[in-house]
Amino acid sequence: MKAAKDVPIRASAAVLERILASGHPAVIVFETPECDPCQALRPILDDLACEFSDRALVLRVADAREGWLAARYHLSFVPTMLFCRDGR
Repeated sequence: MKAAKDVPIRASAAVLERILASGHPAVIVFETPECDPCQALRPILDDLACEFSDRALVLRVADAREGWLAARYHLSFVPTMLFCRDGR
């Protein structure tokens, strides 16, 4: 997958799995489209993506309501931010 690293990457659950399998460091933000705090966080994510573009990817996962995804990452509310390195 080729994408600019200086902007947050909008990732589906499948893309998220591929990126985690690569072992690349990533900040993952789980959100939903109707979440006001998620929308307020977006400019901050833009800044993070620029500042850390040489060290980590910033991913926005918008389908956080999917049951298996919420269970796997222990999501109880959105937005939720996780840092993953080496696939964990």
